[in-house]
Amino acid sequence: MGVADPGSGGGADDLSASSSFLGEVTISSISAWNASLVGEESNVSLQLNAFVEFEYSGRTFVYWAQTVEELDTGNGSTSFFDNVWNASSVPVPELSPTAISGKGSVASFGNESYYGYAPSCLVLGACITLTYPSNITLRLNTSLSGSGQPEVEFAFDDGYGFQTFDTVKFVFATGLTEAPDFVVSDSLQAASCPRCYGDVELILGGPSGGAQTALNATTEMELGLLWWNGNNYESIPEAIDHGLATAEGIGNVVETLVNSTAGGPLASLTNGSGAFETLWTAASTSTLEVSADTGSTGGSLSVDGSAPLDFAGTTVTVVLVPQIYDLSVVSGHSTYPLGPFTLSPGEELTLEVGAPPVVFVPTGLPSTTPWTVTIGAQTLTGTGNLTFGETVGNYTYTVGSVSGYAATPSSGTIAVTASGATVPIHWASTAKSWAQQIEALLVLPIGPVRLYVILIIVVVAGLVAAAISSVTRRPVEPWHHPPS
Repeated sequence: MGVADPGSGGGADDLSASSSFLGEVTISSISAWNASLVGEESNVSLQLNAFVEFEYSGRTFVYWAQTVEELDTGNGSTSFFDNVWNASSVPVPELSPTAISGKGSVASFGNESYYGYAPSCLVLGACITLTYPSNITLRLNTSLSGSGQPEVEFAFDDGYGFQTFDTVKFVFATGLTEAPDFVVSDSLQAASCPRCYGDVELILGGPSGGAQTALNATTEMELGLLWWNGNNYESIPEAIDHGLATAEGIGNVVETLVNSTAGGPLASLTNGSGAFETLWTAASTSTLEVSADTGSTGGSLSVDGSAPLDFAGTTVTVVLVPQIYDLSVVSGHSTYPLGPFTLSPGEELTLEVGAPPVVFVPTGLPSTTPWTVTIGAQTLTGTGNLTFGETVGNYTYTVGSVSGYAATPSSGTIAVTASGATVPIHWASTAKSWAQQIEALLVLPIGPVRLYVILIIVVVAGLVAAAISSVTRRPVEPWHHPPS
């Protein structure tokens, strides 16, 4: 159980390829037990698994890479290791020193060969004892070596910074000019390839060797899976609560969708009887893209005051659980507050900063009421000021309707200069007071309806006056001197 992108939706939002994945784990408490795992009865594994693919000599090669932490839930002791398995659907060189190199070695499991390595305790954080709550991050990177060989880096961070403990090179493939990728694809699912399931996964399971275990006491933990989109790490676009490729498993688990302090989707694991479920899709989350046209590359995005998310280039993209978010971007030496925005399920919101700001300022509208403005093909929905980034020029805009209020103006044209533009939008309540409703009735055309209304008003006024005059008041008694 865990969080995985199955790559099975077939839509444009499916994750296809990336050079890096992060598996982020927060453990508040955990306990597991399987008496048949002699010597490892209380052990579990946390696995970040992905398929790396590259082209060489006119053929496609695929390998399954794993960064694994093994945890003894009884005493909190930890250890790490990596594995690489052949997942190509065509004949490939055996996993041997002539095909693959790293700090580890090739071994056999059943009728398969695999590569594996475990770092020594001299590596920072490799053999620590966890105290809870604890945060662990597993990482897989892939790239080309200096000689054009595909390689995979295995790393973890459990409080001592990222430790890259092994780098595996596929030495039979040299002189490549196109970098390898981790792929999430249905095309890997071949009957002749038992491990070709095509997903990327962060999994909690038995310790190793296909072992199964189960939670046996209070467990509270959260798992998040992120991919490098070329500018920043963002959550996978869709997720199920179990891995497809790994053989290890765990029972007595219930998973639910929660959001991180920065709004990203996470899988929450607790004890209980659960079933395989979809955790989120592109239709149930929101996608936010901020383009920073500031003349600088790189920066950071803060969501609801969370720890800044660094990005390279000029664009940052995040997947968020739908709700209201307060956003700000730091780019160059400037901070750009974007204000609160209401994100809806399935929404893809694009914001611009750095270009001349076009600020729509509402008055007369409650500060918690969302409203909408559209300029061209871009629509912003939020509370308070709505800020666009536009180049110099003339633009038309429209203001969306809000129940119970009318906007003035509701549309118009703005001229954006180098310093931007400010557009005040006044909102007036469309609800009428009693006096306004009576006034509207009194201006009805002369006829039976108007006379009938006037008669009702006169009768009601008379009844009110009579009621007031009938109120008994207590007289004020004169002041008396006390008897002498």
